[in-house]
Amino acid sequence: MPTLVPHKNIEPILMDIRRPGATRQAPVFRSIVHLERSPEQTSRFAASASRRTARRVVFAVLTALIVGLSTGTWWSLHEVQRLTQSLSGRGDIVAQNFILALEALTAFKPGEAHAYLVNNEQAMKDLSGSLGVTERAMLNVAGGMVPAIKASTAIFGSAAKLNEQFLDLSSLLMEFQAHGLVYFQSDGERLLVLFGRIRASIADISATTKELKNSTASLRGASSFVASLDDELGEHYLKRAADLYQVEQFLDALLAFLSSDSDRHFLILFQNPAELRPGGGFIGSYADLTIRRGQLANLDVRDIYDPDGQLALNVTPPTPLRTLTERWGARDANWFFDFPTSARTVLGLLESSKMYSERHTTFEGALALNIDIVKTILGAVGPIKLPDYTFTVTADNFLSEVQREVETGADNKAGHPKRILSVLTPIILERLNSLSPEAHMALLDAFGAHLTRKDIMVYMKDPTLATYFAARGVDGAVYTQPTGFWGSYVGVVDANVAGGKSDAFITQTIDARIDVDTDGGVLTDLAVTRAHAGDKQKDPWWRTTNQNYLQVYTLPGSTLVGLSGNDVKTMVTAESEGNDFTANTDLDRIERTTTFLASENAWSLQAFGKQVFATWFNVAAGKRKTLEVRYQTPDTTGEAVVPGRQFTFVFDRQSGVKTSLRAAILAPIGYEWAEARGSAFVIEEPDPPARIETKLTLVKQL
Repeated sequence: MPTLVPHKNIEPILMDIRRPGATRQAPVFRSIVHLERSPEQTSRFAASASRRTARRVVFAVLTALIVGLSTGTWWSLHEVQRLTQSLSGRGDIVAQNFILALEALTAFKPGEAHAYLVNNEQAMKDLSGSLGVTERAMLNVAGGMVPAIKASTAIFGSAAKLNEQFLDLSSLLMEFQAHGLVYFQSDGERLLVLFGRIRASIADISATTKELKNSTASLRGASSFVASLDDELGEHYLKRAADLYQVEQFLDALLAFLSSDSDRHFLILFQNPAELRPGGGFIGSYADLTIRRGQLANLDVRDIYDPDGQLALNVTPPTPLRTLTERWGARDANWFFDFPTSARTVLGLLESSKMYSERHTTFEGALALNIDIVKTILGAVGPIKLPDYTFTVTADNFLSEVQREVETGADNKAGHPKRILSVLTPIILERLNSLSPEAHMALLDAFGAHLTRKDIMVYMKDPTLATYFAARGVDGAVYTQPTGFWGSYVGVVDANVAGGKSDAFITQTIDARIDVDTDGGVLTDLAVTRAHAGDKQKDPWWRTTNQNYLQVYTLPGSTLVGLSGNDVKTMVTAESEGNDFTANTDLDRIERTTTFLASENAWSLQAFGKQVFATWFNVAAGKRKTLEVRYQTPDTTGEAVVPGRQFTFVFDRQSGVKTSLRAAILAPIGYEWAEARGSAFVIEEPDPPARIETKLTLVKQL
């Protein structure tokens, strides 16, 4: 009888070579074979066995390949997971550094931006260095099998490219920051090349950002790295796309202006806040900058009375100034709270003077600088000894000594009262060129602070350049409320008319209580307090009674409810104008809206999209007075007062004035402000910026 034995004396087992302890037993398949066979049977068996052996070999090879590939794939995916997690972590760092760098560049702090971008570059190098040859190969293989992985690594490369471009831009801006003034004075061609490189760098960044944003938006599900970049690009970079485009347009216009082979003239207005005017300080002197091929070709510092003395045009002055002058000149033309309008008026009057009209000279724009800027510069460059004078100019004595020289010095007696400024200006420019890098950076930071307080304002005739400066809030324009605006607007504007230089010793506080009614209307109680501390001064121009034509700017539709503390002053009426006088278009448009409020000894008028209440408010030396104004502003939007509605408070500061602000905004009955977690939101600014814009959200009171 044949003996039966198992076909295989082993149990088939599948073992995971990556985890030896984990085994899986396969089903047992048994067959019966006869050990005793005839020769024919043996021969057939041998042939059959040979075929079975071949099949076993093929099966074993295939099994080995499958096991090997399965194990390799598992290892690959494990490594890819590890690497993509690393990519994700790096992506968060990269995205955050991008944002910080962008904010620094926006604030024109390229050094800070450069530091963030260098960190980014190092983070990317660290990640690149952590990938060995095997890891790179596995990522390439995995990228072919999993498109998301390939997309992540490709986007990471694009991010590295963008970082490199931003590094290039920050380096260029650092060069401009450190050497721009020197190039402007002595190497205009180099300045033009630098601006051209900055323009090209921004164009590259704009293109790469757009490509990267499109990639991350379509593949944000690929990994958390891609999602992180997409979120940050979407939130911060995409909304800056318009800014990048505007910067490109600005640089194109600036290069066109600077690279002209013909002379271009630009005006610097030195405003003296010791004698306030609505557009800033009184323009006692100015500088005519002649620019050719990106370089300063000539700097002519002059007394404002020089061109005014050659002005044949008779222009009717603003009514409050008619007690001082019959004809309007450039010296008094910064009469408008809106600086672009003031600058346009000053330039028009200067260009009408024979000093410039006979040479067909026109000005491309104007830069207004308050005297406080000069003090800051003197603090950086140090005391300046003037051989032609008996004193040394410092930051502390600049205003008093220069004012005394202008009023009573030898130059005044010789008919050139502002000569001292012509002597001082080139010395200051030379000193600026020799500042240490640290002092230079500190001075630029100080200039930034002056910009935020309206001590520096820029006006350009070119619409592209004007739009750029307006978008950055440095043109000194009056705030324009958007359609459907609901809120409150406050602007207090002083004008010293025959009050000497007394504003140098005037301090002002503005206190506003803004009550929002349940129908959306607003009742405002405004208190303006001015204290005159010039009574102890030796020079008479400091001790003069401060005669102030004060204007309160509010929203359209406001009505005056009450006024107290003001003064009465008779002003010359329009009937005193002669037939040979012409009217300034901007001034005439405003004055045609003026109505005298006899019961309040005040005027009501409209200017720059605002309702304005004006009156005289005079303060004697050593005295302190308060003007109280109450006015009602209706809600003209037609919207209901409901939870979630947003109320906006806006304050515009006047250039040159020393003021503080306190504003308490009270929610309607039954409501409170989400931002205050109460019914009153209080703003307190001892030295407010050029503009405060605060948005508050209504919620039901608990």
